[in-house]
Amino acid sequence: STRESGQRARSAGRTMKNAELIGVEILRSLFSYDPISGSIKWVKGKQGIEAGAEFGCVKRSSKTFYRIGKVFKVRIAAHRLAWLLHYGSWPNGDVDHENHNGLDNRIENLRDVGVAENNKNAGIRKDNKSGHVGVSWDASNKKWTAQISINKKRVYIGNFTTIEEAIQARKEASEQNGYHKNHGMLVSK
Repeated sequence: STRESGQRARSAGRTMKNAELIGVEILRSLFSYDPISGSIKWVKGKQGIEAGAEFGCVKRSSKTFYRIGKVFKVRIAAHRLAWLLHYGSWPNGDVDHENHNGLDNRIENLRDVGVAENNKNAGIRKDNKSGHVGVSWDASNKKWTAQISINKKRVYIGNFTTIEEAIQARKEASEQNGYHKNHGMLVSK
């Protein structure tokens, strides 16, 4: 039911937040993190897990895959754990995977950002028909339309005769409004 799924979502959010109550030194004693490969491994074996085993398991979210595991019965996303193990403190906001690959937890691919900034580095939607974020065909006037979101509002950039013109206008608007260079990139599964 909708009520049950809402309760599960709230519970999962609390569980991830509860991870922040586990101290960095405790987690560093349990895991080793390689910032070049992004790999997080158990230092010591425990019931059912061998020393050297990769942390967590792969789970699918709505758009990509992430590695998630449990420590002391608390769910932790591997990208947040990688951040903690590398920097010594939990991230303040979301941890964005710059290349959109949720399994790539190399430190150079992770950045601590707010929701608005994270949204400026989103992959292209599955239902996109033009192949370019913010560009669509307007059948009523037989032109290509370019749009962008600024401060949670859709802003019309213009109508264009060619798709190339619409793409260029959207690209310029993205650069002017601080969108990440990978925004709209096709997310490989």
